[in-house]
Amino acid sequence: MGNIIGESELLDKILFATDGSDSSLVAEKLAAFVAKKFKSKVTVLHATFSTSFETIGLPLTRPVKEGRIYLSPRTPEPFEEISESLRQRGTVLVANAVALFKEQGIEVDQKIESDEATEAILKEAESGSYGLIIMGASGKMTRKPHLGYITKKAALNAKSSVLIARQLEISKILVPVDGSEDSLKAFEHAVALAKEMDTKITLINVMDSNFFRVKPEFNKEIGKKILSQAADKAEGVKHIKD
Repeated sequence: MGNIIGESELLDKILFATDGSDSSLVAEKLAAFVAKKFKSKVTVLHATFSTSFETIGLPLTRPVKEGRIYLSPRTPEPFEEISESLRQRGTVLVANAVALFKEQGIEVDQKIESDEATEAILKEAESGSYGLIIMGASGKMTRKPHLGYITKKAALNAKSSVLIARQLEISKILVPVDGSEDSLKAFEHAVALAKEMDTKITLINVMDSNFFRVKPEFNKEIGKKILSQAADKAEGVKHIKD
């Protein structure tokens, strides 16, 4: 059976993105749990919108049939107050997260950015070469599971693997595999987590709709081969081929 190379290095750096929501607090505890298991260094990142006068983007004039009505110039002071309030809130959020990681003996760094949240996460993830991004599922807790806009955008565009936290326990891991490079990266992280936490992996392969014109038997055979190759690399992990 083949083994995945460099498992111990996959999670040496973790980026934890926080917005102070309930979901984010769950992600914070999960990040601490994973970091402690893998002796990872964690960077706590909080991002806020820039609320400066120039970036609000509202017009100073309004067109009318008779000409143009010039609105009263707005002063930047109210926006600066909001920006400062957001910065102070972010400072507290980050400080609390840093304190938690330090209590667990985890090496931690911190960053507060004024960029839009998703852009800040993607930029930091790429520039810092993080093995894993951990964040909450959504800023709003609802009865129906869903992904928030920022989480969804980060998961779709990040070059690093993204672990979206819903609960603290990782008892089972579902890994979709399609044979692609991105799929392999996600699988490598899943194997590393499963080994350390003694959890079970379920491998699943879904036929691409683009292949519907191909005979189903052929699709099924390809799927079985992809699953078998992935399972062979999951040495020492309880796994199910699906």
